[in-house]
Amino acid sequence: MHAKSLARWGGCAVAIVTLGVALGCGRQRKAGPITLGRPECPAGRLDIELVDTVEGVPQVRHVNNIPIAGPITNIPEFHDCQRFVNPAGGELKYGPMVAIFAHYRLDSLYSTRQDSAAGEIGEAAAEIYSYDGAYERLFINQGFNCLYLVQLAGGWQAYMTSVGNDEKGCQKPLQRGNSLTVVAKRLVHDDKDIPPVARWDYDTANHQQYIGLRCGGEWCEVGHSGFETSGMYSAARLPDDPVPGFGTIGGSEKARIVRVKGWYDEQYLAEGSTGSLKPTRVRGTAFPHPLLDRMNTEAHFVGGWKPVAYLLMDGDPGETYKSKLNLEQGINKVFYCHGTFLSCGETTTEPPCGVDADHQWWAKIESAVTHEAKYYCVTRRTHPGLEIPGVVRWRWREDDETLWVRCPEGCCAVH
Repeated sequence: MHAKSLARWGGCAVAIVTLGVALGCGRQRKAGPITLGRPECPAGRLDIELVDTVEGVPQVRHVNNIPIAGPITNIPEFHDCQRFVNPAGGELKYGPMVAIFAHYRLDSLYSTRQDSAAGEIGEAAAEIYSYDGAYERLFINQGFNCLYLVQLAGGWQAYMTSVGNDEKGCQKPLQRGNSLTVVAKRLVHDDKDIPPVARWDYDTANHQQYIGLRCGGEWCEVGHSGFETSGMYSAARLPDDPVPGFGTIGGSEKARIVRVKGWYDEQYLAEGSTGSLKPTRVRGTAFPHPLLDRMNTEAHFVGGWKPVAYLLMDGDPGETYKSKLNLEQGINKVFYCHGTFLSCGETTTEPPCGVDADHQWWAKIESAVTHEAKYYCVTRRTHPGLEIPGVVRWRWREDDETLWVRCPEGCCAVH
């Protein structure tokens, strides 16, 4: 990761689990109930409430920082969080809510060989937190889990180990773990075209979740033995919307967006209400505009609408998504503008905003079929001095799916 570099989450219900973690010095800490508020992966900031039982006495504490993520803990674009999809009786159902946090030095963590034959395997590449259940295909237990990558002569190997309530456990060298398969791909010539992020992905052939993350100069996909990776999109599917002042879009700029999955995010859309939510058969893929990471000042968004993302729906998402995010089957376009709503060049009434909107950032979504435009408020969370890659990500929430888009020195969420 660059010297300035720097995470994300969605909501779920309360769950209880009992775990055990050894502390040393003759003491034993047994983790009691893990109680959940409303995880937002993260909201304004990460807040995981844990209840530890230390020598028979329950103690409540809050985890606000993932040690291996450090300064990027609260930047959604680096991480991923969603409810896992499980097939059940011929239909898709939701399983546990699981988040994955990328190591804050993921872009340099494997710049030199970290072979097991040379000694210990150091910190984990990613830390995983499951709120309310286990996922056996990836050896994930409820609580904290650590994903280690190992460079071998013939490629990569991955190991998953569970550490219960010990959020610091992933900073420790690998001792033992469950083996996972790694498929590593060298997709681009320049390492800067691989964002230092972690993503959940889905094997549609075997109906199982797997992991994607940067590993040195490659993109590593990690899953259960025999898993099949998802296909690659064609760069020709992305529009060539120009950005004033940036010239034409180069072929390599479009190609990296579709070749390296860390730039975009894909998941099954949800339907229903809280408590009865289920996945549909429609997949939504959120791509960034190829020049998004070059639009790095507020001035780039002043005086009109600038294209920032494309939302590809592989089927009809239905009236719910049409009404709330103006989405139709095909490629829907997302634009941002900074300033007053009128300064963006609109004569319509500005959309109603919630208390967390700053009334200085706005979104416009043009639907794929009718090309109708609808307008939305944007909440911007700033992270000054940290370099955030120009990626987009679905923002999982139990009652609504929206979007995270990297914006200057911060993260912007569409409402």
